[in-house]
Amino acid sequence: MTALTSIWPLFGLKLTTPRLVLRPITDADIPAAVAAAASGVHETGLSPFSTPWTELPAEALGHNMAQWYWRCRGQATPEEWTLLLGIWYHDEFIGCQDIGAKDFATLKTVSTGSWLKQSLHGQGLGTEMRAAVALYAFDWLGAEVAESEAAAWNAASLGGC
Repeated sequence: MTALTSIWPLFGLKLTTPRLVLRPITDADIPAAVAAAASGVHETGLSPFSTPWTELPAEALGHNMAQWYWRCRGQATPEEWTLLLGIWYHDEFIGCQDIGAKDFATLKTVSTGSWLKQSLHGQGLGTEMRAAVALYAFDWLGAEVAESEAAAWNAASLGGC
């Protein structure tokens, strides 16, 4: 039997920090991702996302998340890609950190985005997971610029600015 990593090598990627493990989300991880998101990602009615996916009805959330994960994998090319990494803390799925690029060979620029279970906000885990992908981008991918966005009202994501 052929290992999945021989077909999609990114499934072999694993980034570790002092408290976290980041690795690509597999189909087997989707139920844990949905449960983590369903537990709450932000205050009700105060979505920091440009697409309010966390406000979908419970019966649509899992379907929407699975489609997003599959779409990111299926549409990845060397020119344009989004890598979705699940975040594990004490062996529990707690969120997602993404890193992506458009025209990376020319621009050497990556962008990041993330979500984390609301019950774990304020512990520095978001900063730790974002630092992990930034280091990966600079040290392994050869990025020269990393960009990240946060809502203007989201002081925690802005680093307390």
